[in-house]
Amino acid sequence: MSIDPSGYKKVGQTVVKSAIKDSGNSDVDVNVNLIVDTTPLAYAIACFLHSTGKISDKEFTHMIKDLKFLIEENKRSPKFSEKQNSKQTIISD
Repeated sequence: MSIDPSGYKKVGQTVVKSAIKDSGNSDVDVNVNLIVDTTPLAYAIACFLHSTGKISDKEFTHMIKDLKFLIEENKRSPKFSEKQNSKQTIISD
């Protein structure tokens, strides 16, 4: 294997390639699915509203019941299950 210095930069006496080329890593596709669970934030907001007197006990109880219902509905959703199970990284040539 011969080295063509035209695509390299000289650093002292060492020849360093300035960009990745023909390394085998240039044609890699990586897909990342990121799921952020905002349930704790929703609960914190409900607690804040209740503790500051912005909502009544009845409204707080109703809000928490609705939150639990939405969480269960989301877990049964096919998209949620698909996202939970797709934790693999896809690498193609």
